Amino acid sequence: MRTPKPQATVGIAVVAALVAFAVAAIADTLLVRLLAVVLGTVAAIVLVRSAGSRSTRAGVAGVFLVPVVMLGLGTTVVGVLTDGSGTPSYQESADDKTARADLVEDPNARLRAAFDKADELVPGGSGHVQLIDLDEDSTRVVVLDPNTGQQVTANESSSGWSDPTRVSASDRNTFGRADTARLDLASAQKKVGDAARRMKIDLSERNSSDGIEISERYQDKKLIATFTVGGSEIEVDMAGGLPDTLDAGSFDTVVDSMTRVMTTNGLDPRKRTLSDADFKSSLETAYFPGAGSVGHYGGFVLSFDSGPVARIEVVPGAFPVVTSAESDSRPSSGAFALSAVTMKLLTTIRDDVVERFHAPAYDRQAVGFEIERERDDTLDEYVPLITLSVGPSSAEAQAVYTLRGVEVPKN
Repeated sequence: MRTPKPQATVGIAVVAALVAFAVAAIADTLLVRLLAVVLGTVAAIVLVRSAGSRSTRAGVAGVFLVPVVMLGLGTTVVGVLTDGSGTPSYQESADDKTARADLVEDPNARLRAAFDKADELVPGGSGHVQLIDLDEDSTRVVVLDPNTGQQVTANESSSGWSDPTRVSASDRNTFGRADTARLDLASAQKKVGDAARRMKIDLSERNSSDGIEISERYQDKKLIATFTVGGSEIEVDMAGGLPDTLDAGSFDTVVDSMTRVMTTNGLDPRKRTLSDADFKSSLETAYFPGAGSVGHYGGFVLSFDSGPVARIEVVPGAFPVVTSAESDSRPSSGAFALSAVTMKLLTTIRDDVVERFHAPAYDRQAVGFEIERERDDTLDEYVPLITLSVGPSSAEAQAVYTLRGVEVPKN
């Protein structure tokens, strides 16, 4: 086998060093980086010495060229591979976002300390807690004193715990340390970070409201750990589970999300039990063409005129709030089944509104709609109609349709 010429050997040394430099720069682990550096350096030295033993000029050229190319071409190559940073661009993005999703350092220890403080504030106070609020550098504990009916509050900051304050408690609902025994806040915090990215919550900057609050929801007294990340709330139950509502504010998946919620609550989407269905995209530019609460938060609300459930309200990232019906009545005129509202129907209507009102492409997901019963005098009965809006209210891109996708002329 012929030995490469000295000049070619120097070229191979340069390439070997360059490859090793690039591998070390983009490798995920420290061990791979060290191996790449060591192997590349050894290979370059051996090859340059081999070339020098056969040609002094080639050896000198190798000693000069290897470091020059490494500093010049090598840094350019690594810059392309890592998007101009010292670590790969995809890795930096993931690590950076994960770091900003970690709202509280060692949250489990912070939670234990909060319960311990509750026992200091009130004898046995860890069994009568009303709220624990943890953020980056402070803690707030609210305890009900069962002997006096007073609400006792203490706050911790960098200067330590404040003196407790006492006020008469109008709310007497409490929870205890045992109720949170299965809750792993550290694990839940990681899940919330992943959920926040799926929901496209901006994690680039910490919001002043970011943190973790444990308390009972006022709507249904469900004990919840509410993670506020990027200014948006994501709930976690006491087993560390997240709600199956992360996509409740997305137009593309609204029907699937509504169907899941109904099925989970024992309701048949094929039965004509709905009286109203409201939806508003989570996008800030979306507008809800009705007067329901969904216009404030995004998500959807399903209202029923028959069956065991009267109303289900779903906010993205929150557990559904289910209101039971006072009586199990029969469906009235105009009631409709969710199965009659398909994604194909809604998309067709949305596209018609976009075309009719010349809505820009970036507003296609900024959708709000209201499905409610309106009286049809020609049929002498109530029929469900869809009022759908695209973009902000100022765009005035809105029209009314039947469940067959036929536009209803304005009166």
